[in-house]
Amino acid sequence: MIFGFNTDLRVGPTVFHVQTEDRGLQNPVIDTTVYCKGRIVHRRVSGYNDLIPSLEFAPHRLRERLEIQHRAIIEELRSGSLKVDEPAGASRPTPIEGIHVQLTNPASWLSAGTATLKLEVKTRADGGPAAGAQVEVIVSGGPESKSFSGRTDRSGLAELSFPLPRAGGGGMELVIRATRGHEADELRYSLKPRPRS
Repeated sequence: MIFGFNTDLRVGPTVFHVQTEDRGLQNPVIDTTVYCKGRIVHRRVSGYNDLIPSLEFAPHRLRERLEIQHRAIIEELRSGSLKVDEPAGASRPTPIEGIHVQLTNPASWLSAGTATLKLEVKTRADGGPAAGAQVEVIVSGGPESKSFSGRTDRSGLAELSFPLPRAGGGGMELVIRATRGHEADELRYSLKPRPRS
């Protein structure tokens, strides 16, 4: 299955969005993209052909490598060692609005055919909990799309648990969406079937 990480990071007055994704066994690379004000300001791609022979038995090794690259970029941004070309006006403080949804258990959300998604929704302005946000998970790619929903508690947390529908031959897509009033955010994951040996 394909893994991914998303982090919003404030460095001084500038907010970056760091996204790291596995491109799948057909294109075995780990791709990290850094956004600032909606524009790509840095990209890092690394291959993992060396892991492929053991992926079927140790998928956690790929997830660990994704996390290492993701955290390395974040630390380089924090320390200033990663120089990026910020969009014009990015150095000036601007009001930050909206919410941010994150999957807090990306390595353990699926067990014995049951999905248990632990979600956290925060406000982008101060990183505080977004209480009362509507969270919805949409699973598509099988015989029919399924959706599951709930609301965040006072700590901005929600947990959705459901049997994972059967995937189609091309895998499935998992969309995690959070809304609160006019604010919204979402995550998308492509779930590919594990190749048979």
